[in-house]
Amino acid sequence: MKVCVLLFAIVLIATSACKKEKQEDIISTPHNYSSSIYRSGIPSPMGGCLDSNENLLTFHLPLLANTTYPYPVSIPAEILLFNNNVDSLIINFGTRAFSSGHFGSDTINSIPGWTPRSNKVSLAYNKRGWLFMAHNRTNEISLISGNMTVSYKTIYGLTAMTSYGNDLYAMSTNIYDGNGLIIQDPIIHRIDSFGILEDYYNFPANIIFNHNCGTQGGSQAMYPIDVLVDMKFGNDSSLYIACGYDNVIYKLDKNKNLSRFIENIFCPVSIDFDNKGQMFIVSAPKYEQDSSSQFFISKPVEVYLLSTDGSLSVIYSGNKIGQGGCLTDDIIPGQFMVSDANFNINVTSTGSIFLENPLEKNIILIQ
Repeated sequence: MKVCVLLFAIVLIATSACKKEKQEDIISTPHNYSSSIYRSGIPSPMGGCLDSNENLLTFHLPLLANTTYPYPVSIPAEILLFNNNVDSLIINFGTRAFSSGHFGSDTINSIPGWTPRSNKVSLAYNKRGWLFMAHNRTNEISLISGNMTVSYKTIYGLTAMTSYGNDLYAMSTNIYDGNGLIIQDPIIHRIDSFGILEDYYNFPANIIFNHNCGTQGGSQAMYPIDVLVDMKFGNDSSLYIACGYDNVIYKLDKNKNLSRFIENIFCPVSIDFDNKGQMFIVSAPKYEQDSSSQFFISKPVEVYLLSTDGSLSVIYSGNKIGQGGCLTDDIIPGQFMVSDANFNINVTSTGSIFLENPLEKNIILIQ
């Protein structure tokens, strides 16, 4: 069952007990991690990646002055490069609204406005140093060249993208017909260094990615607009796929054998690896309802470290801050996952961790 509940920006302190996700498996970590705000006041940063010098690039959504077409822009969407204390503009998207009718009220740097909702953006470099951007609402992978975007590939139902060597890997969601029947299962696509697009892996028919906030598309083919999926290659050359609303991380090995790698983490929305092969996992905030059917946040965003010995530890725990949107109770009745939780994590070779937090409009540095 899905429910769609509009929650306005709230800051709640949870005092009631909640069901924990196998907390006995989560232990303290030997390394004493600390966190600090790396950048703030960024309208919904998401989908970032590291360049060849391990500097962080991030995309952020625009802030719109109102929701009346042609959607005047107060703060344009951008791709930014952060190099210590020097910030560089890669591209300014100008008047592009990144939505056509799904907005949420917001205030950025004391400027009130509206941010587009249900957007999922992924950035990726290939070994040639070419920067690509995937956007779910347009189904388009673009090549960023200078201060412009060049249409590269169109993949219907596009929801996530990553790179491996000179190749890009992109995932499409389930595709539905006008009667709600699945006409195409999820696919991982590969785009090689020559730009050839092919199906790399077709998911089994019994795997349906849960989603929030409805679908979009035409009357004959619809796809979900809010699917929390992230993909990264591990040190073993396997592709790991985090499916947030399904509470599972899949492993697709180099022989294309699919397995459920981990299932005891609530809403895993982003993953990355360090040089030791350790996995870092972002667990999105959790909502619950009290006896008066009021929503409250029972767990903030957290970052977990999965060591190579299989031990799991919490290395970062954020604030209990929520944002309006759709919620789902498909997996655990009574426990809800917030939509638009497009948190993204990147780990450098020295072990520094960048966490993009679109709900709090900042980037956290964990070391």
